[in-house]
Amino acid sequence: MRTHRTVLSQRTFLSVSVDEFADAAAFAGCDALDVWRHAPGFGSASAVGMAALRAGLSVHAVCREGYLVEPDQRAADDASLRSLDDAAELGAAHLVVVGPVAHSAGATLERAARASEALLPEAEDRGWSLLLSPSTSCSQPRSPRSSLFARRSA
Repeated sequence: MRTHRTVLSQRTFLSVSVDEFADAAAFAGCDALDVWRHAPGFGSASAVGMAALRAGLSVHAVCREGYLVEPDQRAADDASLRSLDDAAELGAAHLVVVGPVAHSAGATLERAARASEALLPEAEDRGWSLLLSPSTSCSQPRSPRSSLFARRSA
């Protein structure tokens, strides 16, 4: 598994194109990206891969679209498996799954463990790790006008 020194998450750049995100990460000195499948500019894994390649970066992780726990768990499992396919195409070693938030940390982890039962064997077979992110961290997009863009245009 490749070790990355600096990884930039697309979470803070959801309202810019994948090309702009990759360029900003390269400008900032990052060597890898964490990409989000639900980002407006995601399009396809191959398009993201080309943007990373043009910027001289690799993809560290893919964050799956939607949540690990959904009312229709079969649809959630299918989305997770599609995300694993994207991670494979991009050469990412990790899949970020957005977990349910319950009234306590223990209950949150228990729900996430139950929901990931179908996903874990497939991820293990492919040699990937799953990274669990609480859903409260991804509820609102942030402004794309970060210090990276301010420095870039200066």
